[in-house]
Amino acid sequence: MHIWPSLLTAFVVTTSYVDAFGKKCGGDVKMNLNPPDFHINRWKKKTEVPENLKVAFLGDQGLGRKATHVLKMIKKWGAKGAVHLGDFDYKDKPLKWTQQLDDVLGPDFPYFAVVGNHDILRWSDQWGYGHYLMDRLHRTKAMKHCRGELGVNMECYWNGLHIILSGVGTMGTGHVDYTEDAFLSSPAVWRLCAWHKNQRLLQTGAKQDETGYAIYEMCRKYGAMVLTGHVHSYSRTHLMSDFSKQTISDKNNTLHLRPGHSFVTVSGMGGKSIDSWINSAEKNEWWAAAASKSNGANYGALLCTFHINGMPNHAHCEFRDIDDKVWDSFDIISDVQSKESPDSLLLSQEQNKDELNFDTLSCQKEEFLEFALENAEDIISEHLTSGDQVCGSRHLNLAVNHNQINNQILQGLRFDQVGLSKEDKIVKAYLQVLASDKNADSERVITIDIRGEKTPNSSSFACGSSDKTASSRTLTQSTVQWVNEDEDTFENGEVWISPDIKDVIEEIVSQPDWMPNNALTLFLNGTILNAVEDSLYGFGWAKSGCFSPTLVVERELNC
Repeated sequence: MHIWPSLLTAFVVTTSYVDAFGKKCGGDVKMNLNPPDFHINRWKKKTEVPENLKVAFLGDQGLGRKATHVLKMIKKWGAKGAVHLGDFDYKDKPLKWTQQLDDVLGPDFPYFAVVGNHDILRWSDQWGYGHYLMDRLHRTKAMKHCRGELGVNMECYWNGLHIILSGVGTMGTGHVDYTEDAFLSSPAVWRLCAWHKNQRLLQTGAKQDETGYAIYEMCRKYGAMVLTGHVHSYSRTHLMSDFSKQTISDKNNTLHLRPGHSFVTVSGMGGKSIDSWINSAEKNEWWAAAASKSNGANYGALLCTFHINGMPNHAHCEFRDIDDKVWDSFDIISDVQSKESPDSLLLSQEQNKDELNFDTLSCQKEEFLEFALENAEDIISEHLTSGDQVCGSRHLNLAVNHNQINNQILQGLRFDQVGLSKEDKIVKAYLQVLASDKNADSERVITIDIRGEKTPNSSSFACGSSDKTASSRTLTQSTVQWVNEDEDTFENGEVWISPDIKDVIEEIVSQPDWMPNNALTLFLNGTILNAVEDSLYGFGWAKSGCFSPTLVVERELNC
C-alpha cells in the first residue's frame, strides 16, 4: 500500500469523540478474539473477493414475523453473510434471538454484529449475545479472520472485505484510534465501517449526536463505506468529502470510493418498527435516497453484491423491502488502493475545491468529553420526607407518581476529575442514563428537574446518614427540565439522553475557585403524571459502573 506523507498529514483527525454510553464497559477478556498468529499472518497475502459475493446489512431487528420475513428475504436473495448493525431482539433474550437466526439462515451462516444500545444488558454475561455470536464465529470458521473485542473494537478480514465492527457511541473506548490502526496497513479492496448509533445530521429521524464525527471522518480518510442503524428507517448520502460539514463530493449514482471520499447508510428496518421522517430531515441535500413509514416503505435490508462483472472493485447495492420493492439502487467503485500519486491528487483538488477539503480535516472543531462515575459512593438517593440517604443504589428513582408526593426522591450524581477549565467554551452538555429493567411500558407525562451543586469542588456524599446532607446543599440558579416530548424519550432498554445542561455546567465551572479535575454534582428530581406506575427508573451503580450514568460535555477547540 502506498502511504503518502502529504496525504496522511492532511487527514490528521484528533481523537475527539464520544465513546458513550459505556466508558466503563468493554475490555471484557471473554469477548476478545485474538488468534495467536493473527498479527503475523493477517495481511501476509491479499485475500481476493469471491465473484458475486452477496452480503446483507440490517439493524434494529426484533423477534417475530416481521423480523423473520426480512431474514427469509435475505436468504432467498442468496446472501453469503450478513452484518447486523445493532439492536437485536429488544427483549434481552439472546437464545431466542439466536434461534430465530438459526431457524431461517441456518446455524452455519456467517453473521457479524456490533453492539446496540438495546443489547447492553445481556451483551457479555455467560449466556449473553456475545456468547452466541462467538459460538457462531467458531462454527463458521470466521473466527480465524477476526481480532479485537467482539462488536466493540473488532476487525474482520473476511472474503476480501475488511470490516470494522465498532461500539462507538454505545460501548467501550478508543474506537477512532482502533479504526486507524486497523486500516493503516490494509491491502483490502473493500473497507467497511459498521456501528449502531448516529450523528443527528446523518439520519432522518429523531436521534441526536451520539458518536461524534471523528469516527466518520476516520473511515472516510481510508475510503471505507459507513454502515449504521439505530433509526428505524433507511437513508443513504451522496458521496461525501466532509461528513462533519455535510460536504457533497459527487451526486453520481455510481459512488467512487477512495481516500477522503465515502458515504453513509442507515439501515434500521430489520423488523422491530418503522419510523417516520422528522423535521423534513430527508430533504437535506446530502441525502441520495430515503425510505421510511412516511413514504410507505416496509421492513427490509441493504443488499450489496461485491465483485461484479468480473471486476473485484465493483459492487451493486440496493435497499429492498419484504414486498420486493427497491427503494434505493446504486453502484460502487472502490479505489482505496489507488496508485495515483499524491501530486495528482493535490492537483485534482486544486481543480475542484469541493473534491478534497484538506483544511477542514486539520482537526475537529469540537471535542467530546465523557465523565463516568468512579464508584458506588458517587450516587446518593435521599428520601425528601424522611431524610434517609442511601449510596450506590442499583436503580435510580428519577421520577415518582405525583400522587405519591410524600415519596419524592432526590438523586445526586457526583462526577470527580472533571477536566474542564473556566476558559473552556462549552458547546453542549448532557447526561446519559441507561433505562432500568424495572420499568413498565405505559402512557405517561414525565418531568425531571436537573440542577447542579453551586460549589467549585463538590464534596463526597455522607452515605448512610439521615441528616439530609444532599438536599441541604446549595444549588445552581440554572435548572433544566427533562420531559418526554415523544415516545422515544424514556423508551425502555434505551440510553436516555437529557436536554442540554450547558447552563448548569457553566455556572459551576465559571466560579472563581473552580479548577480542572475538580468534582461537580448534579441533582435530579422528577414527577410522573397520567400513569399507573409509581416510579421511573434508570440504572444507578450497576455492573461496576458500566450501566451507570455519564456526563458528556462538548467543548470548542482552537484549531
